[in-house]
Amino acid sequence: MAVSFVGEVKMRRPSKLCLVAFVAIVTMALVGAGDKERQPFLNLAWIVISVQGEQQASDLFGLVQTFASERGYSIQGASANFPKRGHIITHIKIIIKTEPETFWTLDNFRDMHKFELCAYSHDDETVWRAQWNELVSKVSASLGEANVVKKK
Repeated sequence: MAVSFVGEVKMRRPSKLCLVAFVAIVTMALVGAGDKERQPFLNLAWIVISVQGEQQASDLFGLVQTFASERGYSIQGASANFPKRGHIITHIKIIIKTEPETFWTLDNFRDMHKFELCAYSHDDETVWRAQWNELVSKVSASLGEANVVKKK
């Protein structure tokens, strides 16, 4: 008795189209590997700012927004984006430069009384470090040095 398979699968060699697609993907990966725009952002500087109550949080937002607007930086986000476990999460992005992208973020995602200010950039540190130090100094003077902890 002979057994016959109707849907027999035949092994085929990879088509030229697959080979071309593979070469294209590898080429794009190798060419893009040196491109800073495609690299992930790691935080380059990071401070944690402790606030006691709504008034200090409001003072912090005002200080950061004034600092950014005086320098012509654009601000994205708001002081009341979405709720998390009974408190409002704040996330503000301060764009220093767009090419290559350099920005700072201010948020209280982890704790409603602690705001994290982080710097991200694909550009040289000289582009943003002086302004960062100035903002950290202003925040420390306004809220007290004991309430500003440098993490990185």
